[in-house]
Amino acid sequence: MLCLHKDVVSLLHSDCSCLSPTECLCKQGWMGDLCDEDVNECLQAPCSHDCVNTQGSYYCTCPLGMELEDDGHNCFSCLSCEKFENLSLRLEELAGQVEPITSVSSFFFFLKK
Repeated sequence: MLCLHKDVVSLLHSDCSCLSPTECLCKQGWMGDLCDEDVNECLQAPCSHDCVNTQGSYYCTCPLGMELEDDGHNCFSCLSCEKFENLSLRLEELAGQVEPITSVSSFFFFLKK
């Protein structure tokens, strides 16, 4: 019997409620006889790109160049977002410091250095 005493189960794991002396009701994100096993929500593919499972929950992430939408599940292209503006300026700055390779022979000379 699992839920002989409500307080015993509560001490074991706070995400469990007793329905009867032999039956527990787990909160969302948990499973098992004592509600002490994490559900891997990522197996159900709730995210448009990357999913990170956490204890009792999950969150979605996006690849570089994309941003998470307000729904917390979908990503959108975001090369003009604020966090990429600084990167764009830095790339322009670096491009101005690099000399272009004008021939194949100068490219191989560059590689030998």
